[in-house]
Amino acid sequence: MNRYYYLASMVLFFGLSASCWLGYQLIGATVDENGLLVEVFALIPLAWFFLLLGLITGFYLIWKIVDRKSGKLVFKLKQYLYQPSSPTDSSYFTETKLLAAKF
Repeated sequence: MNRYYYLASMVLFFGLSASCWLGYQLIGATVDENGLLVEVFALIPLAWFFLLLGLITGFYLIWKIVDRKSGKLVFKLKQYLYQPSSPTDSSYFTETKLLAAKF
């Protein structure tokens, strides 16, 4: 799966978690005339669940980005490293071979 999908799902999970916490705070809790507490309790575990999913997705994304040998962050965007003027350019093939050897 593409890394951008993991990033988008991480942001989505954090957003859902924040909206659950915000919804719980906005709705609030009241006590009715019988003395029972009335609140939307289901939003609390849902918020923790979405937060956990966002953290797991974020750690997995970082784990996929970190290079195992050097321990540095590596973004493998081959298409942006070299944009040749024309495919018949003589330096195109040598630099493409160098890029292929790097990755």
